[in-house]
Order: sequence, then C-alpha cells, then structure tokens
Amino acid sequence: MNIRTCQGCGGPLRDLSKTGYCTRRPECARLSRRVQRTMNLAPRPSCLNCGGSIRGDSKTGYCIRRQECARRNQATHRAAKAAPKLPCRFCGQELYRNKTGARVCGAGACQNALKREQWAKGRPSYYTKWRQSHPAEAMLRAARQRAAKRGIPCTISAEDIEKVWVDTCPILGIPLRLNEDKAGPDSPSLDKIIPSLGYVPGNIQVISNLANMMKHDASPEQLLRFAEWVQVTFREGDSQ
Repeated sequence: MNIRTCQGCGGPLRDLSKTGYCTRRPECARLSRRVQRTMNLAPRPSCLNCGGSIRGDSKTGYCIRRQECARRNQATHRAAKAAPKLPCRFCGQELYRNKTGARVCGAGACQNALKREQWAKGRPSYYTKWRQSHPAEAMLRAARQRAAKRGIPCTISAEDIEKVWVDTCPILGIPLRLNEDKAGPDSPSLDKIIPSLGYVPGNIQVISNLANMMKHDASPEQLLRFAEWVQVTFREGDSQ
C-alpha cells in the first residue's frame, strides 16, 4: 500500500491534500498556503461580454453581475429551452430533460424496452446486479409489495428467508438457480405454506418457481384433489 508523504518533512500525508504538504510543522504549513494561493490564481473562465470571471459550471458563458451580461444570460437560457428537443427512441415523445444520455422517456413500456436492450448488450441494470448479490433482500422486497397489494401480513425479515434458503427444491427436487433475465421454472421463490396466514415466521419456505405456480394459493384439500386427479389420469394413461 502506497502512503503519500509530505514534500517538506517527509511525514505521512492525508489523501485529500492537494498541495503535497502537511500542516503539522510551521514550514510545511507555509509552503502549503503558498501552493494553495498559486492554485487559486489559475486562469478561470471569463464572461463573453464583460470579460469578468464566471463559475466553471456556467452553461451560458455570461455572468450576472452587470445588467447587459444578465440579459444575455437569460436570452441564452431561453434559446436553449426553445431548441428542438430530442424524441424518445421508443415512443417518439419529446424529452424535457434527459441526463442519462439514453434518450428514453419515463414511461414503463419504454423503460422495459431499454432494459431488454441493455440485457441484449450484456449491461444489466444496477437493481439486477443487486438482486443477484442479495437474493434474500430482493425476495423480501417483492413479498412486502405483494402483501401490501393483497392485504395480508408480512412480518418476516431477510434473516428469516436465509434460514429457510435451500439449493434444491424440496417439492420437485430440481436445483435452484438465480436466472439473470427473468424468473424461470428453476428460480427460487418464496412460498406461503398456509396462504391465509401471510408472510410470517414459520409459514414460509423457499421452493422452485414451478412448484410455487403449481401450488399457488390453493388450499390443502384442493391440492389433494389435484394430486388424486394427476395420479389417476397419468396412471390410466401409462396403463393404456
């Protein structure tokens, strides 16, 4: 690990120091102030009208200290707002401001189209990367949204999900895999053992998405009747 040292006394230097000198000794502090004054005297952008100094992030090139400069500054701002705006690449709607450079509006369909395009190019979004590295937290967030929509309790935490996390579906016996694009049949899914109780500790299990879709919100009696139908139907089919 490289440690920066003071150019005057050779002692350790803070990473935020821009002058190269520390302030512990009087001589080093004096040299630090001298370098700082030299840096402050560096040339700055000047106003296009009066020649005075302006802020480095000025977008118009004019200051606002003089009346004529302020008038030209406002005129430049109005001209920039009146300039033709670029349309959205997917729906064609005019964009007011777009700081991302992707030229996409905030509509849900356009945002989904942008995500699909990013996936095709191999650039997953930040949330997708976070979901891959924090599967329990992402599963908890989705469960809370579903619980709020259906009006059922959700008192579990991410630790409760990690306690019941498995690598193989306990129902179908297939290995669970975190898919990158969207949930597949072998994706891990949070299931309510008794649907009416909601997401509470002791009533959750991690199974495959296929098993969860087969189980869904059916009652135990309905699941038993479904199992009997499957057993009778496919046994009769095998016997024929």
